[in-house]
Amino acid sequence: MMKKINNMQYLAGFLMMLMFATPVLGAVDAGVIIDDTGIMPNQWTYTFKRMGESLRMGLTFNQQTKAELQYEYSMKRLGEAKYMEQIGEEAQAISLMNQYQNQYQEMEQTMTQLRNKGEDVSSLENQIQAQDQIREQAEEQVKSCVGSCGGNGQ
Repeated sequence: MMKKINNMQYLAGFLMMLMFATPVLGAVDAGVIIDDTGIMPNQWTYTFKRMGESLRMGLTFNQQTKAELQYEYSMKRLGEAKYMEQIGEEAQAISLMNQYQNQYQEMEQTMTQLRNKGEDVSSLENQIQAQDQIREQAEEQVKSCVGSCGGNGQ
């Protein structure tokens, strides 16, 4: 006898798929994230993407992994801001740029906490440092629009 699956089970399965379909950071290239963030804010599935990210972050208890996810997601917000700026959605680009900055700051705080506990964060630090030029170029591209669009640019 087949068991009937309800809508909540479908939704839970979909969210789990989103959560685990997101690539594990390991050796993430910020340039790839910035240029190919997948589902964009102007797509109807974007809310599900963000729900999956929130779920994955909420279920991550290892602080090192949490810092890696914060970095990954901040780079995605930067890529989305860059994309939205390119298609003329300045207000959305400004919002995403603010989200990027907040998430990047959270990652820096998490890394500081890890360092203060004596944990080795050199792997993530090296990865961030290797991607600094790509990140800074994308930031400047979006900030140039944000400044001319009346945003705060910070």
